[in-house]
Amino acid sequence: MYCSCGDPFCDGYYCNNNANGGFAIVLFVLLYPYLPFMIIGYEIMDYLANGVNLFKWGGAIGGLVAGLFFYIKIFKIFVKNYLDIKSDIVFWIFSYIFASIMFMILDSIYAQNPVVAFVSKLGIGIFQWAFKAS
Repeated sequence: MYCSCGDPFCDGYYCNNNANGGFAIVLFVLLYPYLPFMIIGYEIMDYLANGVNLFKWGGAIGGLVAGLFFYIKIFKIFVKNYLDIKSDIVFWIFSYIFASIMFMILDSIYAQNPVVAFVSKLGIGIFQWAFKAS
C-alpha cells in the first residue's frame, strides 16, 4: 500500500519526513567511538593546512583509521587481557564509555567544533534525563 505524506489517515510508516535522519542517527551511533579521533585529525589538519577542505577531511579519514587501529589493536587487548573480559558486547560498552570520556576532554579543547558541542549537549541531556528518571 502506498501512502502519501499529506494523507491524514497515513500512519507515517511509508512516509519519510525526516530527510534521511534515520540514516544519520544510525551512522552517528556506529561512528561514535571513532568520532573523537576523527575530530582530532580534522582539527590538526585544519590548523596545518590553513583550512583547505581536502586536507581537513583527509585528517578526519586519517583519524578514523587511527581510531579503528586503536580500538581493534590496543584497546581490545587492554580490555580483553588485562581486565579479563571475554564478551564483545562488554568490550563495545567500554569503547562507548571511553569515547564519552574523550568527548568530555575534547569539549574543553575544541569548544568551537559543532560536532563536539552537539555531542556534549546530547550527553548532558541524557545524563539529566537519567537522573530525573531514577
